[in-house]
Amino acid sequence: MAVRSLRSYFSFRGMLDWRAFARSYLIATCVAFGGAVAIFTPLTILIETMDSLGAIDPRLHLVFRRASIPVTVAIVMIPYVWVQIALCARRWRDIGVNPILGIGAWFGICLADNLLWKPHIAARYFAPFAQATPIGGALLATVLIILFAWPGRPRAGLAAATTLA
Repeated sequence: MAVRSLRSYFSFRGMLDWRAFARSYLIATCVAFGGAVAIFTPLTILIETMDSLGAIDPRLHLVFRRASIPVTVAIVMIPYVWVQIALCARRWRDIGVNPILGIGAWFGICLADNLLWKPHIAARYFAPFAQATPIGGALLATVLIILFAWPGRPRAGLAAATTLA
């Protein structure tokens, strides 16, 4: 089942095969990155222009400058995280795993990594889990590989084609 509308990106209903999941994951990531650039750049230009024209107090300029990144992150990351969790829930359901267990495992690994392993292990994993320890990063990478590569439930049309072969 492909993601067909913007509303379906935010939905937790239904299932996604690995192709639709990978495509939707990539699209959501590109939109979030593009959205961050589209919000942050004009915001920064506006703040700097107002400062150069003397339209704002220098102290207020500093406050606006410091607030521009958290504001951009909040505007972009809250919907992005929601979409990623929704996509993962739909993919877990397609794999045959209860989405609460799959997403709970992700958060459990992150929690264990931060509370149990980080205080004792100085080494860090590489991107996209650069803040994780090697143990946590390897586990998170494994979960991500499962989401992208594990075969889902057979569809009606695919099941019939498979039995004929």
